[in-house]
Amino acid sequence: MTHPATGQANAGHHRGGGERHGMAGEPAKGLRGIHVLYILLGFFGTIFLVNGIFMYFALSTHSGAARANAYQSGLKYNERIAQARAQAALGWTVSLKLAPTADRLTFTVEDRSGFAVPGLLVTALVSRPATSAFDHHHVMGEFQPGQYSSIFGPLAPGGWIVNIKAVRPGDGGDVVLYRLRKRLWLEPKK
Repeated sequence: MTHPATGQANAGHHRGGGERHGMAGEPAKGLRGIHVLYILLGFFGTIFLVNGIFMYFALSTHSGAARANAYQSGLKYNERIAQARAQAALGWTVSLKLAPTADRLTFTVEDRSGFAVPGLLVTALVSRPATSAFDHHHVMGEFQPGQYSSIFGPLAPGGWIVNIKAVRPGDGGDVVLYRLRKRLWLEPKK
């Protein structure tokens, strides 16, 4: 078939669909709809694959929970406020000292009159701020009335957090009379 105005052969252009042809009867080159679909599927598939890999490694290395019972701790918030008020009402004066050798912790308790508070069950948790891998749990013995101590291996230089709990034996053991949280910094040896 020839074009009426130019007289040239109209080889690849006919009505009725089918494959488009360029010059010399070969298929037309260029970006077609199916190519765009493959590009979009490949692009978003790559994004989903990489995100999936990142999520797997993030969840398998750390759950994201700072403590195992975070929800229950949140529910007990009002109880902690009441305990803090009861602790303040005791009027106790406390001190916490780490020996220069970094291997002995001493906790001293006096009432509001300045008298020692004997007979407590004192526990200490010495831990790093960012990990529980180096935690030291101690029951501190009373070596003098109102003075409680624990000996452990020397602590490495850096930041440490000491959590002290004091309960009165015979009160059921679950009512904490006094809590203390103190951050320690041990200088590296030169």
